[in-house]
This record gives sequence, C-alpha cells and structure tokens, in this order.
Amino acid sequence: MEGEEGGEVVAVKKKKEEFSDFILSWSIDDILNQDLYKTQVDKIPLTFDSEQQYFSSFVYPLLEETRAELACCLEIIHRYPSAHVFSIHDARRDGKAVYDVKVGPWRNRSFECGKPPYQTLPGDLLIFMNRKAETVSDLQRLGRTWAFSLVGKITENDNEDDFEATPLRFTVKASQPLKFEDGMFVVFLKSIEIQTRIWDSLHMNGNLNIIKAVLGPDSMVKETCDTCSFDFNSLYSQNRNVLDKLNESQRAAVMVSLVKTECCHHSYVEQIWGPPGTGKTTTVSVLLFILMQMNRRTLTCAPTNVALLQLASRVQNLVNHLKLQLQMYYVFLENELFKETQMANQNQNQSESKSNKLQVKSFLEFLQSRFNSSVITLRRCILTFLTHVPRSFMKEYILYSMIHLLDNLSSFESLLFEENLVSEELEHLFTSKPIPSESEDMSSINSVRAVSIFLLRGLQISLEALGLPDDVKRHVIVDFCFERASLVFCTTSSSYKLHMVPMKPLNILVIDEAAQLKEAESTVPLQLPGMKHAILIGDECQLPAMVTSNVCFESGFGRSLFERLSSVGHSRHLLNVQYRMHPSISFFPNWRFYQNQILDAENVLCESYEKQYLSGPMFGSYSFINIVGGSEEKDDNGQSKRNMVEVAVVIKILQNLYEAWKDSKKNLTIGVVSPYAAQVVMIQEKLAHKYEKLDGFSVKVKSIDDFQGGEEDIIILSTVRSNSRESVGVMYCPQTTNVALTRARPCLWILGSERTLTKIESVWEELVCDARNRHCLFDADSDECLKMTVINAKKELEQLDDLVNENSILFKHAKWKVFVNTYFTEIC
Repeated sequence: MEGEEGGEVVAVKKKKEEFSDFILSWSIDDILNQDLYKTQVDKIPLTFDSEQQYFSSFVYPLLEETRAELACCLEIIHRYPSAHVFSIHDARRDGKAVYDVKVGPWRNRSFECGKPPYQTLPGDLLIFMNRKAETVSDLQRLGRTWAFSLVGKITENDNEDDFEATPLRFTVKASQPLKFEDGMFVVFLKSIEIQTRIWDSLHMNGNLNIIKAVLGPDSMVKETCDTCSFDFNSLYSQNRNVLDKLNESQRAAVMVSLVKTECCHHSYVEQIWGPPGTGKTTTVSVLLFILMQMNRRTLTCAPTNVALLQLASRVQNLVNHLKLQLQMYYVFLENELFKETQMANQNQNQSESKSNKLQVKSFLEFLQSRFNSSVITLRRCILTFLTHVPRSFMKEYILYSMIHLLDNLSSFESLLFEENLVSEELEHLFTSKPIPSESEDMSSINSVRAVSIFLLRGLQISLEALGLPDDVKRHVIVDFCFERASLVFCTTSSSYKLHMVPMKPLNILVIDEAAQLKEAESTVPLQLPGMKHAILIGDECQLPAMVTSNVCFESGFGRSLFERLSSVGHSRHLLNVQYRMHPSISFFPNWRFYQNQILDAENVLCESYEKQYLSGPMFGSYSFINIVGGSEEKDDNGQSKRNMVEVAVVIKILQNLYEAWKDSKKNLTIGVVSPYAAQVVMIQEKLAHKYEKLDGFSVKVKSIDDFQGGEEDIIILSTVRSNSRESVGVMYCPQTTNVALTRARPCLWILGSERTLTKIESVWEELVCDARNRHCLFDADSDECLKMTVINAKKELEQLDDLVNENSILFKHAKWKVFVNTYFTEIC
C-alpha cells in the first residue's frame, strides 16, 4: 500500500502472509501461551504519524486477540459442536494441505444459549482428532494426534428438515497432513472470518481519504470548508417535514452532518453522541432518509444485524409515511391489499365449501372474479417498484403514471362492482376496442378502462427502456440493486465483500453503534473506493467492543475510532434530551456518566409516567433492594456466577407482577437483566416458559450485553455478587453498569448486596450511596413476601450443602458417606 505525504511516497507494510497461515502455524502450546505476542503488542497511540504506523499498530494485537479467543475455546472444548469424520480425501492445491472431507451429523449444535444452531460456514476453524477429547489436556497426551483446519468451500449443505441425519461435505485447509482413521472426530472452535477480513483490511491498498483525516489532531481543527458554500435554509426547507419532528439537538446534529458531506474538497468525520434514550435511532434514520432524498450514495454499517434491521426499519417507516401523498398512498394500499387478500381467501374458502355442482357464471361475475385475482398482484408489483427502485433511476413521468394507474384501478373497481350493471351490456362493451367517445362521461367504466390500458401500455414501453434485469437469478438482481441503490445496509465486517462488487462508488459512510467497534474493524468500510466522508454515531459510555486478551486490553485494541477521536478533542454533537427513563432513574447515570448534560423530556416528567405496578415504596420508580444472606457461586462449568437467593427473589417478584397484571390487563413489558450468563440461564430455567405467549404480559431475560439498545417498562437488575472478598467482577466496568441502569422506562429495581457492592471504590459504591441518600434503598426483609422468599431459598441451599458435607447431621450415623473433591477457580 502506498500513500502520498508531503510529496514523498510512504511504503506501508505489505501483505506477506495470509491470516489463516498464521493461525494454522500455531501449536496448542502456542495458543495457550499468554506471552506469545506480549513483547510485540505495543500500546496503540491516540494519534499517528503515518498511514503505515496506523495500520501496523493493529496487526499484532489482532493476532494476540485471536490467540486468546482460541485459548478460551480450547479450555471448554467439550461444550462445542462435534461430529464423526466419515471420510478424508487429499485435494492438494499449490502444495498446500487441502482436503475434501465428509463429516456429521453435528452434535451439540445449539452450544450457545439463545443462539441459532451451528451451521458450518467458510472461515470456521475446526480441529480434527484421532479420538474424542473432552479437555485440552486430552489433546496433549502421548499418542493423540490433531490438526487445525479452516473450512473453505461447502460442497453439500445441511438438510434443514433432517439435519440430525444428514452429513456435510466441505473442503478444508489443514495445518498438517490429514489421514483418515476409524473413530476420528472433528470439533468446531470458532469462526475467524471477521478477523481475516480485518487482517486483509490492514494490508490492502485501499482508499485513504478518510483514514488520512483521522490520523493526527491537526486534521480535526478545520470544522468547515473555506471553498464550498452551503445553503442551510434551502436544505432545511426541503426537508422540513422530517426535521421539524426532531428536537433542537437532534436537528443540529443532522444538519451539520449533511452540510459536511456536501464538501468536495476535504474528507470529514462527523460524530453524533447518543446517550441512552435520546433518540439516536430516530436521528440517524432521519439523516439517512434525507441522504436518500438527495441521492447520495451512502453505506450504513453497524456491528450486528439486529442493530441494522432496527435502523433500516425506521428508515423504511419514513419512506412509507413521510413522502407526502405517495407515502400516504403506500400505507393505504398496504392496508387495502391486506384486506383484499383476506377477502380473497375468505371467498375461496366459501367457494370450496359449496357443492360441486357445475355453476355457469355470467359475464359480469366472470369479469369481477378475474379482476379480483389480478388487481392484488398488480398493485403489489407497483407498490414494490415505487418503494425499492430509486427515484433517480426512473423518469418523473413514470412515477406519476404509476400513481395515476393506481387511482384508475380503484375507480375501475368501484364501477365494476356497482349494483346497476347489466351483464349483457358489459359484455358488448368489453368485446369492442376500449376507445371512449367524445360525448362519454370520463368517469364511465369504459373511459376508466381505456385510460388504464393506455397507462399500462405506456408503462410497459417505459420500463423496458430502463434496462431492468429480466433475469430472475439472484446475482443479477443483487448487482442491479448495488448499482442503483442510494442506501446500502450491511454489518461492518460484511462491508469487506463490497470491495469486490463492481459498482458506482459509495461516497458517505454512516456507522451506527460506532463505539462498540474496534477501530481496526472500522478500517474495512473506511477504505472502500470513493468513500469521502464518515458519520459516526455512538456513546463510549456504553458497552465497548469485547476484548479477551489482557495484553490487548491494556494496549487499547478494544478502543473504537469514536472513542479515540473524542479523547483527542474532535467535536461531536450531543443529543441532550432523553425520552425513556423516569427522572428518578435517569438521575444517577446522568450525573455519573454525562455530567448532568442530559435533560428529561416532557413525556417522562408527566404525572402519568409515574407507575406503581406493585404496592409499597420498595416498588416505586427506582429502588435498590438489599438482599442479605445471598451467596454467589460458580456455575457447573466454572465459567460464570449465579446467586440462587437473588434468582428466587426475581421469580417471586415476577409472580407478584403477573397476579397484579391479571387484574389490570394493561400491557406490561418486563426485562430481567444480569451481567452473568449463569444467572440468566438459571432464571430462564426457573421460569420454564411460564410467561411466554401471553397477550399483554411479556418477560425477557437477558445478559446486559444482549440488552444494549433494548428497553422495557420494568427492569429487574440482578447484580449476583455477594461475597466478603471485596470483589465485584465485571460489575466494576462503568460501561456495563451504565447500560444496565438505562434500560427501564417507568421502573428500575436493582437487587444486590449492599455490603459487597460498597466494599470497593467503584461506580457501585457511588450508586448505593446515592440510593441511600435519595431514600431509595430498601432491605428485602422489610417486605414480608420477599423476606419469606429469601428464608426459603437459604433453607433449600443449606439442604443441598448438607448432601455434600460429610460432617452433616444427615451422615453422622450413616454407614455410607459421599466424598466430593471440589476444585474452585476464582474468576473476578
């Protein structure tokens, strides 16, 4: 890669090896070696002197982080999908160890709770072994053989209808020669597709327009272009219908971002800072809608498909409801089409229920039937075309011809189903040419028919001239969409594929949830051909990207581009009005994380926002419920923590809420949140799907990570930690705490041990003190129902302890004893 700086050519580190070659060269000892890259991973700076330094600073952290992730997988290898190996055939290419293999069926496909079953995909890293291994030490024993392999081409997909009995064929590139043996197993470890794409991005000769703009602090000084002139008033007036729906801070963020993207001399990176509940998604959807209206080729990225779908649906809503008469017509049509489809199905069912006697229809009945069967498809086709084909692609007269045709179809339908129509006259009319006489009323059925046919024929000619793809093959349609679309949505990682798509360049990059992305991953879309400007939307006070390696964490590898630019003083537009939380809930996070810059909107200040779902001050809008006597413990895998007393309290509160809801029947959504996966799993098991499929009463149990971006009426937060070691573990992370505290609308109830959470200086000590000072701290024992719940839960735990305690009274006179050798590993 080369870049020009000060008239000199700067050589950037070239791509010497494939990422997969590095991975496949590692031994198990290498992967388990925490010091493998320790000396090569340097602290990533806040500013950079060159593009070479910028890209190179991420290379070794990427390798180290991949190593650490694989080490975690190997430690719990028994939990991952495995399969018998049926056959292995040598298919060497270019001297590399490539094999065609047949495996399956996969066992333990649903190895991650809440995730879809495992399916083999290119980029998956597998480990072949001559015998099944339950632990990594099994692989290291004398006489055991193994080989890492990377999945290439899938030659036979799983049969989704019978995946448990269907083998899978694919090619793999192996770390060493593979030889088939009876009893061989293969285990899936993880996909390294994202890491491979980042690696390639760090070594590609890509577009450096935006990269150069984010290297040093000097490039951030220029806030506006001295050459370009921007007409704020014209831009505002053209988009008043959507901009007026935003508050002042949202509107300012959109307008400034739009103005910067109009510059053709410099590359700008704008930042929109969106704290919880401040309408970030609404703001970004309006921004994208206006960019689409301006026909700006824009790529929108986010870390996950879930975030993308939420944003894309908001933009689609704007397209459907805010495009003046056309969008209003869309909504009407969708409702009418739904009604028509229901009516057609109902008529069909009624027809089928009639006797099988031959019925001779009149011409009128025949015509009405044919019209009903054709008009739904025609209307839906026009609606789809108007919604998904860019305005810039078709002439304006085509657009209005379609609207006119839709109007005529509605008129024709009304006339065709009038009661005074005579079948014989209609038959004579429709067997002649559709040419209305000059004296004929233009609203007559013959005139409407003639105009409709004229419009249909004109549209046929016009649409054929557009060069629309006449091939229904998927790749033809995809290519057409890429070439013509104003907005393209994809995950940040998947944007790598756009480097290989021949299309008109995209000019503007919008990254939603930008603070959740490692900066190294952001380099993938930043380097796309033609990319000139970037708009980053995020909040570094919420969850960052996950980093497994301590070495990488200390180096700053998990830091986002959004956070780095903010830390060097790059300007950003704060969305400063929150619409989600009751003021008693927003008070602490606003003070602790946002320096009291966030205002409460009118809707949360209204008396009607004050909800009392259960009686008593403990269950007001905000409370910390102190649970004395709870005890944290490791889960069965020793990887996470749970607190069974808190589980019991959560279940009891949900039971009480359900009983209260049955009397009111008002819609209620509840989120149960915890930082520990084991606690989430245990609560889900205890619930046993009890509250599923209830109309108006919803309960979601998720980890804090999975709840980012979500919100519910009531949030019950189970903190789990209860110990005497002054340890709060992952709860020490301020971003985790912030997300947990900002998911609720009217009510947030926090369950935890006051003693444990105040033992160490942290955000939790501050939170408990704040709750006490605001008289929002309550002992669970002060509620008789919760008091008995805690007592019963502790008794149950004590009985379980007795079963494994050889000195228990249960075993004092017994002739047999149970000895349990328990190995505890403390993970904070």
